[in-house]
Amino acid sequence: MGGKHRSIECAPALPMPLPKIDQLRWYPDGEAILLRGRDLANRYGFYRLDTESVHLTPILTEGVPSHAAVNGMFSPDGKYLYYLGLPNLTLRLLMRLDLRTGKPREV
Repeated sequence: MGGKHRSIECAPALPMPLPKIDQLRWYPDGEAILLRGRDLANRYGFYRLDTESVHLTPILTEGVPSHAAVNGMFSPDGKYLYYLGLPNLTLRLLMRLDLRTGKPREV
């Protein structure tokens, strides 16, 4: 059993910034995490969590009741967030959020 031992360095734990988190993805720049969940004001949506400062920024919360925006995925260039909009039980819309302007639109 004389194998080599490796040490694993762990990053410090981040505090839970939202009371409910149900999806997360790394930002393309690797400096933040995209969270999808509910904040303390009961707003559902997408949030940016900076991993250095632990600052939480709402990205899309307007008009996102409960599970109406899910499965956020970044464009390869990191300029847009694509997500599935669920305005009702039978309708699904592919949406694109411009991360520079904050404007969503149907694709």
